[in-house]
Amino acid sequence: MRKKITFILLLFFIKIIHPMSLFANSIALIPLYNGEQIHDEILKSCEYMVKEGFFASRRLYPLTFPERLNIKEFIKSEDYGQLKIVAKNYGASSLCLLQLNFDKGVYSLTIKIIDAGSDYLSKDEEKIITATLPSNLSLKGGRFIAERFSRTKLLSTTKSQGGILTINAGQWHGLEIGEYRTNRGLVKVTSVDRFFSKIVGGDINKDDKLEFDLYADTSQFIKNINKKINENTARFYSQEEQLNKRRGSAKESIIATCVINQGANFCLPGYGSFLSMDYLGIKKGECDVSGALAIATITALHFLLPLHINDYKINFFPWIKDNDKENRDQRLQYFLWATIPLTFSVSYYNQLSYNYHKQNLLPPLFSMPDETAAVISIFIPGGGMFYKGYRFAGWSFYLSELSLGGYAFYNWDSRKGKMAASALVILKAFEIGLSYYMTPSYSVFQREIASDKKEPLVSFNLYPEEKGIAIAFGVTEFF
Repeated sequence: MRKKITFILLLFFIKIIHPMSLFANSIALIPLYNGEQIHDEILKSCEYMVKEGFFASRRLYPLTFPERLNIKEFIKSEDYGQLKIVAKNYGASSLCLLQLNFDKGVYSLTIKIIDAGSDYLSKDEEKIITATLPSNLSLKGGRFIAERFSRTKLLSTTKSQGGILTINAGQWHGLEIGEYRTNRGLVKVTSVDRFFSKIVGGDINKDDKLEFDLYADTSQFIKNINKKINENTARFYSQEEQLNKRRGSAKESIIATCVINQGANFCLPGYGSFLSMDYLGIKKGECDVSGALAIATITALHFLLPLHINDYKINFFPWIKDNDKENRDQRLQYFLWATIPLTFSVSYYNQLSYNYHKQNLLPPLFSMPDETAAVISIFIPGGGMFYKGYRFAGWSFYLSELSLGGYAFYNWDSRKGKMAASALVILKAFEIGLSYYMTPSYSVFQREIASDKKEPLVSFNLYPEEKGIAIAFGVTEFF
């Protein structure tokens, strides 16, 4: 009885205070507060960003119910039937319930969209968004709404008033005076208000559903949100704040790679990279033993390979040429000695990547991971892949480029050397592009930036074959 009286009072309030002369395609936002300050503040920021998502997508105009409309009883009992009646009388054609939960360090935002007669919805929808950072949760909520309705054409219902056709879509939805293609043929918009327009033309009857070949452009809105999510995630999970208190994360990364790491590896090849990680703020790290041993072995090959292929008859130092040392042997020695710093750099990035995965951390400058990875790949073979957490791919590029480079220098006087150099250039360009487009593999990053939108999936693998190694590269587009 009490719920029935409340419902009648709500309708009375709406009829007097808020007449039904509102636009049809709108959505009422209903955040489910629980009275806890932190919970309600986070939910309030989520409501704000969800509202911004609706504004960006220009399909359902967001409304907020006044606090005087006590609708908690309907929500608790999940009496959506009466809730829909309240929404319709208030001028909303749909509802959006926002509920916040926190469990085991992860925030979850449940967005439940309830259809109450909207042109854009055929059934109720529910989406659960998760994040460990509250600031990212609200951003992801707004991004979901923008992505959800950016794929929807502009829809409207026609009404005839005095022989003039009016539709419930206007400037706010992106309409301007002019001609548009619709499911009822070519129509001309003759007059535009904020939420209504007058049209002529087309095979249109009263109460027809008109579908315009028009989409909302939310790309810049989503791009800005993704940028903020990256910045928030990098600020929380990386050591960037600590490095910025010194010379800045960029300079400190260069010093660590080119000075600290090089000196440590000169003393202890491979293991020196593990000892150098402390400079970039990684405490109590774990050594990748197999990587350290591989680097120690490759470092020995830098010095001994030219000697070994000549039965140790040539002089150890590249700049000393004896009777047994041919020009190609000397070129190979110069190349191998000159690329030792690159090997030490690869060793460092391998140890860093290994520990970033282990400790759920992110590298410096990760607010722009794609650009940073591409730049690193220019100077360090496989460096961009290590930076994004793909250690196997990083090792593959490094070994392939080092082998091609050595082969090109050794056979430079022949056609084979020129071909190897050309292959190296192509492989390097491919590595730089792949480093830019690959999504970082770190679990904390993927969890924070996870989107409902299906981006193209880029894959890269190496397969052993009888006469060598096959490189497989693929791009999968979702439809």
